[in-house]
Amino acid sequence: MNIHRKIDRGSDVWGGIARHKLSPRFYWDPELYKDELDLIFQTTWVYVGHESEVGEPKTFVRKKVAGQELILTRSSDGEVHVLFNRCTHRGSLVCNADKGEGGLLRCMYHGWVFELDGALRGAPRSDAYSDFSQRRTTDFGLAKPAATEIYGGFIFCRLREDGTAPSFDDFIAPVRPSIDRLLRLSPNGKIDLTAGRIGHILHCNWKMAVESQVDNYHVNTVHQSLKEAIPNAFDPEEDLYVRHLGAGHTELDFRPQYAKDGRLMQWVGAVKEDRVRGYVDALNARHGAEYARQVLLEGPPHVVVFPNLFLSQMNIVVFDPISAEQTAMYTTPVFFEGMDDINDRISAQCSGAMGPAGLIIADDAEIGDRNRVALHTSFPEWLDISRGRDREKSEGEDAQVSSWGGDETPQRGMWSAYRDLMLRREPALRAV
Repeated sequence: MNIHRKIDRGSDVWGGIARHKLSPRFYWDPELYKDELDLIFQTTWVYVGHESEVGEPKTFVRKKVAGQELILTRSSDGEVHVLFNRCTHRGSLVCNADKGEGGLLRCMYHGWVFELDGALRGAPRSDAYSDFSQRRTTDFGLAKPAATEIYGGFIFCRLREDGTAPSFDDFIAPVRPSIDRLLRLSPNGKIDLTAGRIGHILHCNWKMAVESQVDNYHVNTVHQSLKEAIPNAFDPEEDLYVRHLGAGHTELDFRPQYAKDGRLMQWVGAVKEDRVRGYVDALNARHGAEYARQVLLEGPPHVVVFPNLFLSQMNIVVFDPISAEQTAMYTTPVFFEGMDDINDRISAQCSGAMGPAGLIIADDAEIGDRNRVALHTSFPEWLDISRGRDREKSEGEDAQVSSWGGDETPQRGMWSAYRDLMLRREPALRAV
């Protein structure tokens, strides 16, 4: 049954979102999942990778977004490209390695060879095609996404054009300040995502994995080990704000917590400046000491760029839906070029929080799995995301919505944007 229609004894599952209620079917319905791949992951903007992953010409990295095989490349002229990882001849993978170097990509099936910009270089016995020279530069090049845009080194694509997706400017505008905030922490204004990644398979729907990252209400109960390791660091109602930034992007704003006692770099354990002197001196040289101090006090963002990117302080997390009830999650520490003193601490913090035996991901994975099992139970009919709705307020010219730290403002904002994206081709079904 198509979930776009009224289901479950006539209940309007889409209208429930406006009433701050969710149908459990949003987390397990396989038909809905197929619609999400089409309406969100293929025809709106998704994060694919970062420029630093192909930092040198003639390099490439294999990527995957919701079942779509891609190759991120930097050609010999220094340009970055995103290509579909499927040979235009008979459909085999062109790139099987996770990453590599070299000016060409070769399909192992019949030996077709492609440039890193996707152009077909040649094929064995190409004389069998009477029009090969013409088709070599048109039909036979590797396919590319409908649109590719880069902001702050982050590469986003709209894989397929359908004429209904928001513009890139509308998509990225709410999170530009957050990306800029992360880049300000770098002495050269850039970040490095080449340290490798930690991968987890979560037995839950991708939306549950995403919304959990901006749910501070669960910290006191789920992350007991974290609270014991960092006493008084997390109070969901104190020195913390939650926000819906727009377009489904959401935030936990830790800045008040970072600044409350004036200690710099709380985001990396309030390390003393002398222990990361090279990094601090380099940042002072870039910004000036006064502004650099403010940058270090504010720290990095904790922001979800909907649907599949999470700027998790000094980690970059990517969500890749596998099925309606399974999600891959990849975490990479954010490094600064040449700043080994701070990078070593960031690496240790990433392992301690996001590693297989870390203090965060293992807990969240267990809760996700419990939710997955329970959500197949028929009653009650609705899930509730109304916490704190009467405390919300709009702020700024962009009408961002904020509330206290433990409220479900991010979840309401994310689901509202999700609903708009999913129903944009069927406006008659928007009525609550």
